[in-house]
Amino acid sequence: MLVEEQVPDSPYVCLKWRALADHAGVHLGVAMEYWTFFFRQEGGKTQVIIGAPHAQMLPLPYQAGGAYWGVLLKAHLFMPLLSKHAIPKEGVQLPVQKGYILIAGQKIPLPSYENTEKFIEDLVHKKIIVANPLVEKALSGTPTFSERTVQRHVLQIAGLTRRELAMIRRARRAFVLLQTGRTIAEVVAEAGYTDQSHLTKSLKLLAGQTPGQILAAYAQQD
Repeated sequence: MLVEEQVPDSPYVCLKWRALADHAGVHLGVAMEYWTFFFRQEGGKTQVIIGAPHAQMLPLPYQAGGAYWGVLLKAHLFMPLLSKHAIPKEGVQLPVQKGYILIAGQKIPLPSYENTEKFIEDLVHKKIIVANPLVEKALSGTPTFSERTVQRHVLQIAGLTRRELAMIRRARRAFVLLQTGRTIAEVVAEAGYTDQSHLTKSLKLLAGQTPGQILAAYAQQD
């Protein structure tokens, strides 16, 4: 599986990625604090899946010759027409007809990887995706309302508390650091864990792997 990631210059997208599969397998996705759009192209057919924030790993099967891409929305964005609590952890598949996605009663052209940011911008302009400035300030560490109000808004958008979101964010950072070959001791220090046991417990819960297993997988890629 060849994976490419990009941090675009976008007010709405924090990360976009794409992958080409040269063999069949299952990718274990880690816990996610963002709403996501996932595009799967297999056997000439394209599927579009919306994912909500979730606090557990998610197995994602892929096929040889398949093409996959997606975006992670910034944490203060959400879809008011979809309740996070009504979305299963594997996401909700949207209908696709003749090059269009049917969403919120509207037909939206199916995007390519290259114009995915424009696709998200169009959804924001149509108010299918909405930004919550209060949550944006809260997650950046500068809340302007009471803690109770902030928690209520964050929970409404993500279905998770700020503490849970911070835990997921830290585990994702640790996961990425380990994939770059950092030692366990370095990751404990850089990601802000108290010790190796704390790191291991967090990664097993949110990524389904121990630090040693993640490092071993990294070593096999060399």
